[in-house]
Amino acid sequence: MALVPLDEDMDLETLSLSFNEEFIGIIERSRARQEAEGGIPIEEVRRQLGLD
Repeated sequence: MALVPLDEDMDLETLSLSFNEEFIGIIERSRARQEAEGGIPIEEVRRQLGLD
């Protein structure tokens, strides 16, 4: 185990997730899917959620 200094902008949850291999895998798969398939424009998200 190592000590990792926290800077002013980092909280414990952010630190914990940055070392969580499962979470990192989810993010990597999401980024790859976004790159391959594209995303939904924010206007469409807002429309689907009834926020427009």
